[in-house]
Amino acid sequence: MLTYEDCIDFCNFTEEEVRALQESENVPALEACIRAHGLADNPRGCRQFLKYLQERLEQVEAINDRKASRQVHDAMKHFTSTHHYT
Repeated sequence: MLTYEDCIDFCNFTEEEVRALQESENVPALEACIRAHGLADNPRGCRQFLKYLQERLEQVEAINDRKASRQVHDAMKHFTSTHHYT
């Protein structure tokens, strides 16, 4: 049986990347991971995923959460370096 961590590792995502989609779409973590994998397969999906990350960044910066802001910035760097359609 696949776990959430297995799914993240398989898709080459970080937890923060998946959290951004999870919060934007209001879905469970495993479903967000599955959706993220589907989005990362094409240029339009990658742009949409970056939009989710940007929205997450705006949320954490609005409440001055520096730790979360750094995590989202790191997630954006990870996503753009590991998903070739960005």
